[in-house]
Amino acid sequence: VRGVEMALALRPARGTQVQINYRHVDGNWDRFTLSTFAGPVDLSGRAPVGVPKNTLFISADQQVTPWLSARAQLEVYD
Repeated sequence: VRGVEMALALRPARGTQVQINYRHVDGNWDRFTLSTFAGPVDLSGRAPVGVPKNTLFISADQQVTPWLSARAQLEVYD
């Protein structure tokens, strides 16, 4: 599995925080044989199921009052 992950956290104003994360994964099975009732299945060279190649996460937090904060999040999977 090869990949890269980057993160950036900003505080543009008092009580405000923005976070951006990006991840790229190039994952393939080097050697993987799955045993099934119908016989072995060779998954070598294939990407694992459920692992996105690219992931982007953006979050913004705002402290409105000392007892109240707001958050917005966006997650994108490719």
